[in-house]
Amino acid sequence: MKLIDNVVMKGRLELFITNKYGKIMKRMNLGDNIVTNQGRSNLAHLLAGDETTDRIVDNLKAGDGGHDPLNPTVPLPVDASDTALFGTLIISKTTTYDFPDGATGYRVRFTADILPAEGNGTGSQEYSEVGLYDVTGRMMTHKTFGLITKTADFGLSFRYTISM
Repeated sequence: MKLIDNVVMKGRLELFITNKYGKIMKRMNLGDNIVTNQGRSNLAHLLAGDETTDRIVDNLKAGDGGHDPLNPTVPLPVDASDTALFGTLIISKTTTYDFPDGATGYRVRFTADILPAEGNGTGSQEYSEVGLYDVTGRMMTHKTFGLITKTADFGLSFRYTISM
């Protein structure tokens, strides 16, 4: 009997636009993303109990370089070899985590919130990519999307779910 293990690690990103009181105004499914080679390496080391403190997800970084400059609604392609955001880093936010399926599940969800008063540049700020990073600043996931222009009128809540 042949045993086949088709373990696929993948991520999914949801964005919730919130008003200044934290109420969800809109939910956007930004779709699947890639777990980078570094993210896969971190998981292997975590499973082995090796260097556990440096390899955990610590923060979400958001930037402005994930869209096609000629068509801002079109995201640029990402690759497992990505090590940094494509554009300028706008803001870095500490993540929290939970297990949507409970303690015995196989998914972990990381959440990071950019509050209405944060990350607005000089009145408004464009966003089109995010990534999860470990404690030492290594990119573990990468997702690009069509341009979103943020102002102080609303916040952005990113919910990154990784399934194994």
